[in-house]
Amino acid sequence: MIDVEQLHAALVQAYPDADAPAARLVRAPGRVNLIGEHTDYNDGLVLPAAINLET
Repeated sequence: MIDVEQLHAALVQAYPDADAPAARLVRAPGRVNLIGEHTDYNDGLVLPAAINLET
């Protein structure tokens, strides 16, 4: 996993204006569909699983 402080430092180094008071760091846990890709919104069955990666 990426350390939040390391991620923030890399962001500020790449984009100096990103350290403004209104800047936010948002993370989302990952998931993978084991079966049923693109069927959940068509009343189909899916089998999702959480993974330890973030976006």
